[in-house]
Amino acid sequence: MSALALEAARFGRYLLDGIEPAPAAVARYVDLIERDARPVTAADASLLRFARTRPWSIGPIDAALALSAPYAEVRRRLHLMFAILESTPEHHDRFLPERRGTRYLGVVLAAGGRAVARAAIGIPLVRFLRQ
Repeated sequence: MSALALEAARFGRYLLDGIEPAPAAVARYVDLIERDARPVTAADASLLRFARTRPWSIGPIDAALALSAPYAEVRRRLHLMFAILESTPEHHDRFLPERRGTRYLGVVLAAGGRAVARAAIGIPLVRFLRQ
């Protein structure tokens, strides 16, 4: 598996909460990244390498970059994978609105708490990796 395919699979699993992305989605991601070969800064390359080899770090890195560098290459690639997954028949249902009960407020608050925790871990991690 190429580094880009590994990256696509790991980004997909992160965005799908642990579900393996469809092979077509991984192939589409690899194709688009290869076609749009942009120069990647040393800091972004370091973050991408770290995220590729340590999947647990994708959430904290994403949360930290959302606050400090929303246009970083890692975020661009995560957004690209999100768009691919959202438009892939195997996964599009996960992105459609569902009817929710009143307990859903707890789910939203828990997601917010996870985002804050990820940012707290990710901010020092990103600072360290971008040096």
